[in-house]
Amino acid sequence: MGALGCLLAAFLFSHQKLYLEGMLNLGYTALAIMGWLRWGRAEQTYPFISKASILGGFILLPLLTSLLFGWGFHLCTDNPNPYLDAFLFSFSVGATLLQIKKQRINWPFWWVLNALTTYVCISRGLYVYAGYSTFMLLGAIVGYAQWSKTSKETHASLVH
Repeated sequence: MGALGCLLAAFLFSHQKLYLEGMLNLGYTALAIMGWLRWGRAEQTYPFISKASILGGFILLPLLTSLLFGWGFHLCTDNPNPYLDAFLFSFSVGATLLQIKKQRINWPFWWVLNALTTYVCISRGLYVYAGYSTFMLLGAIVGYAQWSKTSKETHASLVH
């Protein structure tokens, strides 16, 4: 069901000339399958990702790709927001990878990304998708709270 939604969103965004958002939703189809396969396994632990890895791999690299994609799409397409579209694309891939690796730091990324996606959708008249993005923003806030609670409970049970 999620894959179908991603494919529909890819068509919708491409039709609105938000090409990277369209490509992102095609990529989400593959990432959703990857996450489903990984999370479907027996309970696994994933190593904590260091602050240096977060800074380099999940902040600096997406910033660089945002600038490169934004510049390229500014020059070569009629995308109305090429840099914002590139930012959303680059950081969404990183946040998804963090989520697949079960890293709690993924949630604050989603707060920003879903808020910006809501703005983009409103600016393009995509009000239903803006509502969906707002719903996803609220889900990211709840997700962070739940993961934080579970993490504290797990830590407390290991200490005793």
